[in-house]
Amino acid sequence: MTLAPDAPFPSLFLPRVGGGTVHLGGPAPTLVLVFRVDCAASGHAAQAVGRIAEKLQPKGLVVVGVAQDDPGDAAAFAAEHGLGTVELCTDASSYMASDALEVGRTPTVLLVDRQRVVASLEGWARREYNGLAARAAELVGAEAPTASPRSDGLPDIAPATVARNAG
Repeated sequence: MTLAPDAPFPSLFLPRVGGGTVHLGGPAPTLVLVFRVDCAASGHAAQAVGRIAEKLQPKGLVVVGVAQDDPGDAAAFAAEHGLGTVELCTDASSYMASDALEVGRTPTVLLVDRQRVVASLEGWARREYNGLAARAAELVGAEAPTASPRSDGLPDIAPATVARNAG
């Protein structure tokens, strides 16, 4: 079960796709997407997270994608699903981040503020992601974007996939 709202968020350092390190767990409001490239619901979630990032990163929201896949596959997935402005990391070698975040299914999305979980989602549900966008906008004092308009061609709901670290 993913970290629940109000749980403390761990401080983690992950390898950035393309080199370097990304710190998760800083003081800024942060949206974290844990995904698998072979999970259809992860693709839907990524498109919504990409829209949220586009609107709210300039307002101060940190957005990080954590792939349970190798860097090359993660980069291709990010390009295909609109995660171009998102900090992209990989957790494929040890699943340290997935284990610390108690990820059991992908996609998992965590909204974090001041090192505490504000909201967590598993799987894909358009309504929940639009609500998550509104919560994220509140944290950075911005107008809420629509994460997934009905016109985007995505299904309303799609089930999560068992995470690689859970199998």
